[in-house]
Amino acid sequence: MKVSKIKITTKSGKKEDRWRLSYYSALLRGNVQRRFRTEEDARAAWKEVVKRRVKGLPAPVVQANAYELADIAAALDICRLHNTRIIDAVNGFFSGKAAMTEANRKNAAIPGLDDLIASFVAEKSLAGCREATLKSYHAAIKGMARCLKVSLPSATTADIDLGMGTADISSVSKNTYLRNAQVFYGWMIKAGHRTDNPCDSARSYKVEDSDPCIYTAAQTETLMRTVARVAPQFVRVYAIALFTGIRPDGIAKLTEADLLLDENLIKVGFEQDKTGQKYYAEIPPNCMAWIKAYPDNQEMVINRYSRSKICKDAGVEHGHDIYRHTFASHHLAAHGNVEKTVQALNHRSSDMLFRHYRHAVKPDEGKAYFLISPK
Repeated sequence: MKVSKIKITTKSGKKEDRWRLSYYSALLRGNVQRRFRTEEDARAAWKEVVKRRVKGLPAPVVQANAYELADIAAALDICRLHNTRIIDAVNGFFSGKAAMTEANRKNAAIPGLDDLIASFVAEKSLAGCREATLKSYHAAIKGMARCLKVSLPSATTADIDLGMGTADISSVSKNTYLRNAQVFYGWMIKAGHRTDNPCDSARSYKVEDSDPCIYTAAQTETLMRTVARVAPQFVRVYAIALFTGIRPDGIAKLTEADLLLDENLIKVGFEQDKTGQKYYAEIPPNCMAWIKAYPDNQEMVINRYSRSKICKDAGVEHGHDIYRHTFASHHLAAHGNVEKTVQALNHRSSDMLFRHYRHAVKPDEGKAYFLISPK
C-alpha cells in the first residue's frame, strides 16, 4: 500500500492537491489506484480494505463494490441459518437449475425428422455450405433414417449399429451415412434436442479390400493418344485430370483465367474443389506439352457417351475416380515424397492417400508416367 500526494488540473484549469492510494487488487490481478481529496480519506479507505481482509473475506471479495458486498453478506447469513457452506449452497443451486433444464428438455417434444433436417440444412446454408453438400446431407440423413428401426432423432448408438449392420447397402454408403449423421447429431446437440452424439462411438465399415483401380503408364499413353486421334477436343481435360489430379467436376468449372500457364499452375478455387478448399495445382511439363499442342476448340466436360467411346477405342475400362487414383499412385511413385503427393491432392493428411488413392506402382513406372507427351 502507498499513499502519495499528487497535483491535478481541474476542468477550469486550476491546480489542486489530491491524495492517491495505491495497492494490489487480487480481483483485477494488478495494482489499483484510487484518488481522494485528503490524506485522511485515503488512509481511511485503506483501513476499510484491511478490515475486510482481517474478517477473513477472500481477497477478490475485499475489492467488491457495496452492492456485491450486500449480496455476499445476505448469502452468508442464509448459509449460517442452514448450517452450510456457501460453496455447497452455490453448487446445490446450479445443480438444481441444471436438473430442471434437463427435465424440461426431456419433456419437450422433439420436432419431426423433416422439420429437423430443414432447420439443419437452412443453418448450414447460411454458414456457406455448397448446394451439393447440402443435398448430400439431406440424402444421407434420410437414407440412414430408412435403415434404422427407430426414429433417427432419438436413436442410440446400439440402434445405429443394429440398423446399419443389417442394412442392405454398401459399406461405402454406410460410412457416408454415418459421417453426415454425425454432423447432424452435433447440430441437434447445439440446438438443445440431444445431449449426446450416438455416431461418435458407432462402428465404421471396412471398404478397401483391394487396391483402387488405376491406369498403368502404358494404358495412360494409349488413352491420351486415342483421345488426340478420335476426340481431340477433350485432350486438355484428359491431360489435366491425369497429370494434375484435379477432379473432373472441378475441371468442368475452370475458366481460362484459372489456367496460369505462364506460372505452370492451375488455380482451383472454392467452387471447383469439392472440399471447398482453394489451392494451386502444379502443371508438370508433359501436361503443359499436351495443353499447348491442342490449344483450340477444347471442351472441359467429358460427356458419358464420348468417354465410353474413347475407352472402347483405347481398350481400357473406366472406373470410379480413376484419373485421380492414377495420378496419385504414379505421383507418389515418381517423387517418393508422401507430403508432396498429399499437397498435390489437396488432402489434409496422408491417411486419405493410403486408404483410398494409392496403388502400388514402381518408381520407374511413376517417372515414365510423367514423360507421356505428344509426339
